Amino acid sequence: MLKSISLVAAIILFSGCMAKPAIKYKEVSIPPLNKQSEALLGEALLQQAKGYHAPSITLSAADGIQSSISAGVYCRKNPYLEDYYSLNPKAIAFKDLTGDVIKYGDHVTYNKEQNEVCPLLLSCFNSEEISIKYNPNGFCSAPNSIQKVIEYNGKSGSVLNFTYKEKTPTGTFRDTVANFTADLSDSDTVGYKGAKLQIVKATNNSIVYKVLKNFN
Repeated sequence: MLKSISLVAAIILFSGCMAKPAIKYKEVSIPPLNKQSEALLGEALLQQAKGYHAPSITLSAADGIQSSISAGVYCRKNPYLEDYYSLNPKAIAFKDLTGDVIKYGDHVTYNKEQNEVCPLLLSCFNSEEISIKYNPNGFCSAPNSIQKVIEYNGKSGSVLNFTYKEKTPTGTFRDTVANFTADLSDSDTVGYKGAKLQIVKATNNSIVYKVLKNFN
């Protein structure tokens, strides 16, 4: 019983001692305008959403004795702390000694040198227990922001095939999915939903292009 109380106290101390820093979100477009870029078949040519750039970690799901972690992207909000936050307020589940969930959280600490994440001070998952992919300049969506994406779907003669999608911050696609084409014999520019691309070179497997205008 005393151990259970101590565990609860540690959870409250760990999760409540740091207030969440305020983040300034802005419209972010990837890649930058007027910069030559390349995408392979099925990859995104243009992505735009409201958010910010920061170090991020992509985690697989993991289940331990004291806590469990939901799969997803966790972003760093404070440059002076190694706390990484999920948009899911219940991404982390804390358990008592019987395995019952007693509290939820939304962040972990990440030790880059040891490549491990810790929902609790004394309860960590290493890279053998959970997949950890670190991105020094990840894109972190704002809550409720819709990410707009144009993907390349190959070439047939002079006709290029594309797909437009709208994606939620958790990574799932909405019902808004549309295929569209562009004929290079007419023009080397492609416009859709306000975005404008200049095609430098295209094959059925890859495309080289510049973003002249993003969605907004």
